[in-house]
Amino acid sequence: MNCEELKKTLLLRVDEAGTDICLFIDEKEIDRVRVEPNRELLERTLLAIEGLLLRHALLPKTIELLRVESSLPEGYSARRIAEAVAEIWMFARSR
Repeated sequence: MNCEELKKTLLLRVDEAGTDICLFIDEKEIDRVRVEPNRELLERTLLAIEGLLLRHALLPKTIELLRVESSLPEGYSARRIAEAVAEIWMFARSR
């Protein structure tokens, strides 16, 4: 089985200290990037995702699922931003 056939997933794990962007290939975590919260959280999150994909020579369209995990209340900005990124990603992928 080559890399193109393996399932690729991004997980945004959000807590009060920041957001971990985890890349999974075939259910095994292979890399992770940490984004600290600040005013440019959305831009920094998107840039971190782009950098992670570039580092592993992956195109955005090869990511089958982007999901969010967080124990923070729904009102936290970091959680809302991560959920918006995931929703838009999955919507764009379905087009």
